[in-house]
Amino acid sequence: DGFVSGATLHNFEQSYREEVLERIYYGLRSGGIFLNADKYAHNDPQVHNIQLRLQIKKIQDVYRVLGRRDLEEEWVKHYEKDNKPEFLMKESEAIQTMQRIGFKKTQMIKRIGMDALMVGYK
Repeated sequence: DGFVSGATLHNFEQSYREEVLERIYYGLRSGGIFLNADKYAHNDPQVHNIQLRLQIKKIQDVYRVLGRRDLEEEWVKHYEKDNKPEFLMKESEAIQTMQRIGFKKTQMIKRIGMDALMVGYK
């Protein structure tokens, strides 16, 4: 069995995110895999802030060329919300939470900027 999530968990407040992860864990059979492709804050706050600024710059560049300032503003607001303490999903904290729930071999297996692929086994 497996469960795959994409760009979803970072939208939840940390307490609810943990509840969702618990439900995912208990829904998997022994040896099952959980893959999460999502936005993870880098453990180093300086690196995270650099990556955040780069991502916002990319958003601004794309939507300004398209003449869609409305979408640019909405996406920037979304990234600002994701960066609030109650929503921020830090790599090390996510791994610790998953391990506390019971996931084994939990690790980040790929990262490009803020986007990363996390894996955990039951």
